[in-house]
Amino acid sequence: MKNNTTFLLIIGCIAMIIFAILFAMKLQKNIKLPVQQESNTAKTVQPQFETQEADGGNVTVIATPEVLQVGKQPRIKLIFDTHTEELDFDVSKVSILLDDAGNTYSESIWEGSPPGGHHRNGKLIFDKQLKEASKIKLVITDVSGIKERVFEWKL
Repeated sequence: MKNNTTFLLIIGCIAMIIFAILFAMKLQKNIKLPVQQESNTAKTVQPQFETQEADGGNVTVIATPEVLQVGKQPRIKLIFDTHTEELDFDVSKVSILLDDAGNTYSESIWEGSPPGGHHRNGKLIFDKQLKEASKIKLVITDVSGIKERVFEWKL
């Protein structure tokens, strides 16, 4: 009888040790998981790009990138301002995006003020996803007699 009791005590102790180890491992996994999620979130933060302004031909154009990230569709906020001209052009037709790797992004959609008036603003969203590059240029052509307005950002 004494041997059975000793045997059961040893089995019980071993079972409790195994349970404690498994519980500690599960607890350790749960503690590490939030740290991993935070680091994934930090990787997807979109960098801030400077607003740039180009004056000429009585029209001021202000460009602020909202999305310039490899693998995503470029999106740039634009403001056109004048007191003398009619802003009656199609923004998507006069805008092109170029990168220093030789890629051209010419297809875009304008989500903003319709043609006409003295003040226009909106977002220019390019069709293709941005490819690997170190610099990007937005070129706006033929607005108020200015052949090219060039805005450039480092990625």
